[in-house]
Amino acid sequence: MTRFNGCIDLHHGKVKQIVGGSLLDHSPDQLTTNFVSEESPSFYSKLYKENDVTRCHVIKLGPNNDEAAKEALAAWPNGLQVGGGITLDNAQHWLSLGASKVIVTSYLFPGATFSKERLIQLCELVGKDRLVVDVSCRKKNNKWLVAMDKWQTMTDMEVNKETLDMLSKYCSEFLIHAADVEGLCNGIDEELVERLGEWVTIPTTYAGGGRSMEDLKLVDKLSNGKVDLTFGRDLNQLVMNYLVVEGYKDAAEQFSSESGLAPTVDLQSIQERMDIRHAIQSGDVDTAIDLILDTNPHLFFHLQQQRLIELIRKGSFQEALEFASEEMAPRGEEHPEFLEELERTMALLAFQDSIDSPVQDLLHPGQRQKTASELNAAILLSQSQEKDPKLPNLLKMLAWSQEQLDERMIYPKIENWVKADLVLQDENGNNLEDIAM
Repeated sequence: MTRFNGCIDLHHGKVKQIVGGSLLDHSPDQLTTNFVSEESPSFYSKLYKENDVTRCHVIKLGPNNDEAAKEALAAWPNGLQVGGGITLDNAQHWLSLGASKVIVTSYLFPGATFSKERLIQLCELVGKDRLVVDVSCRKKNNKWLVAMDKWQTMTDMEVNKETLDMLSKYCSEFLIHAADVEGLCNGIDEELVERLGEWVTIPTTYAGGGRSMEDLKLVDKLSNGKVDLTFGRDLNQLVMNYLVVEGYKDAAEQFSSESGLAPTVDLQSIQERMDIRHAIQSGDVDTAIDLILDTNPHLFFHLQQQRLIELIRKGSFQEALEFASEEMAPRGEEHPEFLEELERTMALLAFQDSIDSPVQDLLHPGQRQKTASELNAAILLSQSQEKDPKLPNLLKMLAWSQEQLDERMIYPKIENWVKADLVLQDENGNNLEDIAM
């Protein structure tokens, strides 16, 4: 199952979220950021530690970040991986400072050419279990090539199954930034994530374009749960969203107090939602039904269906028949779309041994989880907590509007979605002038 792994990106000692490829050696301060935190690195270390968000990493983007990285490690000894400028000479030093693992990229590519000898030496020095290889990449000519030096230099290594199989003999994890979409918050590189799900055989964290919990679910689906995700957006908002949606009431209250960020909902509603969800997950459907209003016929049916399944699971067959006849059959008449599911559930009664049943999946714990998740989503919607952020949908609407206008007139339009500059073009698509915002 895909999980969220935390990240702390450091630039000039500050926690920042940087748009991939905008950090240049010749102009290190002219970079594009989505977020610069006012909190210290140790603040995020403690936050991840308190909420048991493991396999987090600290990345030093350029010079003047060592002290900030040390501060993060001191707040959670042996809880954070460290990357950025790791070599054979300093790897042991960072482990001695409290890093759980070291993350290496550029050192393995002298002159942008992969050195297997260096990889073996580093593996022998720190051990396979404490080494993470960063194969962050950019797409060129339909291939993903490892990019180093702040993702500006393309190497000779292609990211594919053969390469990852070879590297996995010498490391315990992969970290892979999709540099072309990193920091844009416009969505993940779905093709790369899907390929990684087919290729990787060791724990792998993907970064690039993540913006919401829906992206976490998408990575889980595309990779079959083999690839984890780290996000690139306002860390405070992201963490609060995670705590609220996942139901960590106490942690959300503490985070709100420490960060000064007001939660988007009444935190008491989190406990109410979790009470309902826990009741379902423990098989106590009666309590769940008592805790939620019958305002959603599909949800109500699935709760009743789960109640019927629990009766069959306990062997209360007569009670199950009476319940199906008195409670569920009338609802099936009102909503014919439920009849097929009702018939599948009743089919459980035809088999003494559920293992032989063609509908045995209904007795699997995953069926409880499915019902609990549907209930959780319905409660979120009833509390006006949107599952998707507004901004991506607004941008999609803007892009669609521009496509419609392109066929009708010449007008100032946005060409660069990162900078959002307005440009006036002629009928052939040639720029006439840039318009100051």
